[in-house]
Amino acid sequence: MKWYAYAAVIGVFYILYSIFGAALWLSEMFNLPIEMGLRNLGAVPDIGLSIALFTVGVLFLGCLRNLEETVKITVIFIGAILAVALLALQILAAAANALDFLFLISVNGEAEPQLEVELIRADFILGLLSTPLLYIFYRKMRGIVHESAKPVSS
Repeated sequence: MKWYAYAAVIGVFYILYSIFGAALWLSEMFNLPIEMGLRNLGAVPDIGLSIALFTVGVLFLGCLRNLEETVKITVIFIGAILAVALLALQILAAAANALDFLFLISVNGEAEPQLEVELIRADFILGLLSTPLLYIFYRKMRGIVHESAKPVSS
């Protein structure tokens, strides 16, 4: 039960950051004064990422609905897979930026590092927080699969 509460809290943060990111994106697209320090909170003005964060948040909040236990476990497991996939993409992007920085240093002798900016983004931090959910709900899904694979005795 505690993992459902944890998933719900993380889901709320995913939805909040999707709204923050969409607001920043709208602010950049239409020159609206919406910023309000959202960048300092780790929000990114990327509508595609906002949609992905919203999707993960809705999946994590699926545990609050009055659903069958196996459906709740499946929904959170799928959300955790997506969350960790977003984390992996962000790690790859940070590694690419680090290599780009090293290349620019070797060629030009000067460059501005941005690795810390890549590692304080909402998708990175929330992905780290979602990693335990992937492990826990993987084990629960495995139990469900093993239970359903048992032959029915007559």
